[in-house]
Amino acid sequence: MNPGFEVVPEPEMTCEDVLDLLHAFVTNELEPEESKPILEHLASCDACRAAMSEHVRLAGKLSEHMPRLGKLYFSAHNRRYD
Repeated sequence: MNPGFEVVPEPEMTCEDVLDLLHAFVTNELEPEESKPILEHLASCDACRAAMSEHVRLAGKLSEHMPRLGKLYFSAHNRRYD
């Protein structure tokens, strides 16, 4: 170890930090090193785990209905410009 240099650990994530990143975490948009502190926080935070469960549920509903919603959006969008 280099004398005079101290390894400073990363600060732990707060609930606010985790909630800000939860959508990206649930949809696998984060790199593994970005996900690790979120997983560590989730391991000890019931409130954030509950929020994650809700994100997972909503993401599932959106993906289930996306083809239909996209079709409705694009047909409505095209009508405006005909």
